[in-house]
Amino acid sequence: MSLITLTSSVNTGDPRPTDPAIIKCHFSDGITIRKGSEVGLVNMTINKEAVFDVPPDTQLVFRIGDRTNFQQHTASIPAGAYTGSGLATEVALACNNATLIGVYKGGWTCVFDATAQGNKGGFTLTYNAQATPSASGQTFVSYAGNLSITNGTPANKSTIVGTLQGGTDDTQIPPNIATAPKGIWGDGGVIDHVIAPYFIGSKTDWDTDFTTTFGGPGAWQEYDGGVPQNTFDISLTTDPAIIALGWQYKLTSTTGQPDEYWAFKDNVASQSFWVGDGTGAPGTGDPIFWSPNALGVGDGALQDVANGGRGSSTGGGKYYAPVAGFWLGPAETLGYYGVNQVGYVRNNLYNGKTTYPGDANAEINGDINNGGFDIQFQVKSTGALSNTLSVSLGQLTGVGGTPFPNPNWRGNSGLIFNDLNPLTDFTTRTGATNWATFNTGDHIKLEVKIEGLRKIVCKISHDNFGDGNFAEHQTLATTGVQSFVSRIKESHYPLRPVIAKSNGGFYIDEFSQSIVDGIFDTAEHTSSLALTAQDGDGDDTADDRLDASTLSLSALFKMGLITTDQIGNGAGQINQLDYDGAQGNIALLLGTLGFYVFPSGQLTNPVVSSTDPFISVAEPTLLLELFDFNIQGYNGRTGDKAKVIAVIPKEELQTGDRQGVLHYYPQFPVFIDLNIPEDKTYYDLNALIRTPDGKIANDLVNPTEITLLIKESDETKQTRLAMIQADAIATAIANRNETKINTIGVNNPKIR
Repeated sequence: MSLITLTSSVNTGDPRPTDPAIIKCHFSDGITIRKGSEVGLVNMTINKEAVFDVPPDTQLVFRIGDRTNFQQHTASIPAGAYTGSGLATEVALACNNATLIGVYKGGWTCVFDATAQGNKGGFTLTYNAQATPSASGQTFVSYAGNLSITNGTPANKSTIVGTLQGGTDDTQIPPNIATAPKGIWGDGGVIDHVIAPYFIGSKTDWDTDFTTTFGGPGAWQEYDGGVPQNTFDISLTTDPAIIALGWQYKLTSTTGQPDEYWAFKDNVASQSFWVGDGTGAPGTGDPIFWSPNALGVGDGALQDVANGGRGSSTGGGKYYAPVAGFWLGPAETLGYYGVNQVGYVRNNLYNGKTTYPGDANAEINGDINNGGFDIQFQVKSTGALSNTLSVSLGQLTGVGGTPFPNPNWRGNSGLIFNDLNPLTDFTTRTGATNWATFNTGDHIKLEVKIEGLRKIVCKISHDNFGDGNFAEHQTLATTGVQSFVSRIKESHYPLRPVIAKSNGGFYIDEFSQSIVDGIFDTAEHTSSLALTAQDGDGDDTADDRLDASTLSLSALFKMGLITTDQIGNGAGQINQLDYDGAQGNIALLLGTLGFYVFPSGQLTNPVVSSTDPFISVAEPTLLLELFDFNIQGYNGRTGDKAKVIAVIPKEELQTGDRQGVLHYYPQFPVFIDLNIPEDKTYYDLNALIRTPDGKIANDLVNPTEITLLIKESDETKQTRLAMIQADAIATAIANRNETKINTIGVNNPKIR
């Protein structure tokens, strides 16, 4: 009979979580175990890290920012048994998942320190601002109108082009809108909109070229299949009745053919002239297309049918060209910029088109006067033929008591400033100066920037004829200055970027082109916050200043029980309005206070354990194996063979203290046959601790100590004793027989 102790060792080379459950011991002198021996577990001591039992519906509630402009969030921790570090990981993950604004999302950390609170452990929960991403593009898509969008061109930017010819929208409400899914970064994020000018081409130009440069008898030649036909003189229409029908030009044949009439019309891909006899309105005849490539750069012949020219109904392959040769077209003058807007839109308006299909009140539009989107920074030419610029800024403001998207919910929207001429009016804005180096043809950059989550800054600049070197940067609006109030509220996030554009030129095939990029959220975030009546428009009179950094905003945490005497407006109390709503219940588990109210101005607002966290020690059922011997055992849960010598029920593990030392002392050890065929000396003994599912235990802490009793089995002992007794009996019988032999004839009478 022998007592053998086995102890786990620290694996310094390649430590693994299963090391304390794999016990390897070497005996230099060897241990001789005899045939027929059996083994039993006398006691076992294991060390387990303290476990935090998290019941269902465990949560904490937090808010970063003031009560007026920001909302409370509930972070829910999944039920389960966690180590201290494991629970800390889950708390940080839950807070990150409950965070809406990208600046903080992913910035939460929670750390468990086992040495805190007198080695009882403690937690520290903090949030941090993520680093501002680099400028980049994203996937802009057409929201309304007719846009051609090429994302990634130029690199990390988007090229957006209005693909229709002009109209009144060129100087009024732009119909073409593009949006993107990732919001503007809340602290230093920006949306940039660079606008290239396009050419001015007026009907007056056409009139001059038609009637003067290429007018006169026989100035125009009709062709059919390339063969010259009739000649015409072109002049402005003067007949009031024909003008009333919409005809603009009269073609008088110099070869006796009937008069024809032309009316200039816009077309999607090129200009066209509608041809008719003047008895019906334009459109009843057949169009002749003017080649877009001929506009000042090549052959001015109106194209034949093969190239989109006059249809066969008026003669296949017919077209017209000036007899004098190439027509260079009307004068083209740089300077027309159309209407271009940039800004952002609150999240529920961004989703309104899908949430409330067909409801114009729930959609983004380009109306700068009536809150088409939250911030609309606009530049435009003042007229169809003007290279004079007008700069305006509009803001959407919800109406109190009018829920989105009911009619008039945008009712208080309006202009922060209107129709500023960059050459003369920028000085009316605080800190701005007029442009002195702007020339018609420069590209213009509009910039809307967000700082500190709620501060809005609107800037404008220009380059030198598209060279990309922007100068004369002027800040025309900053919230908190000149009655510009921030209306941003957390429920608006993410602040989705929006641009709006007019169509192309009036009479020339030039389209309005923009380059867009910015600093955006690294991922798309979807708001799940409840909306107030007007979608929660913010208020500058709230607690936190607009110039506050994202880490110096006030903060609130509701962790657990809050007593009635703790509710109020005094020091160390929580306001009733902050107390209302969801409540936390994780304080006892983490060892924190019931609530924390951090004032604005602090750069860190950590929640730190101040009492002992509430922990328990899980007491699992364990299986002990000796795999050096031919032990025959089975695991019913896995269906596999197992060299099990003991099963330790969790009810019989005794907790030594809160640090997780567990002891097992079986009252009646069960001995297992080692199945040794002959006496054998062992220099190494190896033990293994498994869970009932057959896996090696991975939640133990060194050291693990096991005491085994190896003894001769009762059967072997009985057999051995029986053999000894048999040998003794045989010896006794033999001795007796020998004695009998030796005493034959002794004391018998002598025979004489």
